[in-house]
Amino acid sequence: MVEMKRILFLTSNEGKLREAKHALEPWGYEIVSIVGGTNKVQLVEVQARDLVTVALSKIEQAESYVENAHQIDGVMVEDAGFFIDAHPNFPGVYSAHILESLGLEGILRLMRGRRERGAEFQSTIVLQIESERFVAQGSCRGRLSEEIRGDGGFGYDPLFIPEDGDGRTFAEMSIDEKKALSHRGHAMARLVTLLEDRG
Repeated sequence: MVEMKRILFLTSNEGKLREAKHALEPWGYEIVSIVGGTNKVQLVEVQARDLVTVALSKIEQAESYVENAHQIDGVMVEDAGFFIDAHPNFPGVYSAHILESLGLEGILRLMRGRRERGAEFQSTIVLQIESERFVAQGSCRGRLSEEIRGDGGFGYDPLFIPEDGDGRTFAEMSIDEKKALSHRGHAMARLVTLLEDRG
């Protein structure tokens, strides 16, 4: 039996952790985190306009966690953003902060009466294994619902209807259905391809 490689995913988001486990563990990568522990991950999020810059900054900070972690083969970070066409670059790299400040209801109020409801999720994942660094990106186009729908997923999922879906929001889908369409699912699939090419 092939030994699983242990990857420390530096996130405090249990939804992201669950989706990463679902995507990578079938390929031999055990995803562990400090979620819920007493040692909270404290990464300084740089102020930048793009997800790649933020993610690369996080992985630089994360190297110290690998050096101090027992039996860890690599470290992974992700930066994701939600982008509303009617408000360029918003909320973008500030998606988590804006959601915490406005809530889903606030986003709906902001969009009230707007016919242009296009939106996009974007994800950048950076994985460091020893001296090798892998950067994988994914995106998903769709539109904003006019109401909060579904109780699955997390974040903006109850508002986002992917254009390649069947009219349901991400929050109305199973984890498998969401993975097949989502920005994170696409980024994880790209990461798996990069890891397979590594051999």
